Amino acid sequence: MARKTTTSTTTTTKAFTDRVERFAQTNPIRSGVTAILDDIIQLQFNVLSVTAPTMYALTAGAAWFNKVHLLALEEYRDHPQAWAEQLALGAMYLELVKTSAPFTDVLGDVYGSAIAPKQAKAMGQHLTPAGLADGLARFAAQMGEGATTGEASRPFNPNEEQIVCDPACGNGALLLAKLRQAFTSHGKEGVARMYVFANDIDAAMVKATVVQIVLSSILHNVPFGGLRVHCSDLIRHYHDAKADTVA
Repeated sequence: MARKTTTSTTTTTKAFTDRVERFAQTNPIRSGVTAILDDIIQLQFNVLSVTAPTMYALTAGAAWFNKVHLLALEEYRDHPQAWAEQLALGAMYLELVKTSAPFTDVLGDVYGSAIAPKQAKAMGQHLTPAGLADGLARFAAQMGEGATTGEASRPFNPNEEQIVCDPACGNGALLLAKLRQAFTSHGKEGVARMYVFANDIDAAMVKATVVQIVLSSILHNVPFGGLRVHCSDLIRHYHDAKADTVA
């Protein structure tokens, strides 16, 4: 049964990728796969800014999205067919998240192959492949929290808070892998007290991180402790508090 689910998800991922690539060739507004993916993420980010606060409030939680990063995609107003296709791709993305395991990096490989070499070099933007991110998460778990101090690996404690950080998060691949590994090993308790902090210089990437983590958490009903995401250049602005809080 697991193998059948994996095959189905893979086929859906390919269908999604192929459709994005076709749309990138015919879209009258955007140029390139990356721009199409950015719009898919932007649309989901906009929707979550409305739905997430309401949903989290039902469980005594809270959610906040910086209105500066809410973009209306008004360029599509005069292109109804392109807008309809954008909505269809958004629905396909939602279905991918639903049919994948919780906290799966659905977009990482597609984004990674679509980023132009010039942009990748200029911004140091080399996204971690999902397979490598999974391997690193498993390695970190096997090493144990006390590995760097020579202490023995401690057993899992569901009441202990965990803090996970990534100062150059990209689309959230490493953070998703850590959440996924914790959920696989310990179920909902594994992520219930996990607090995630993320930063990236690229606003599109940090929004992708927010969407991938929050949307998967909501659709699979796997709540985590908290998420805070910033958009800043930590090398140049480490001490001057110019970080732009996104969510």
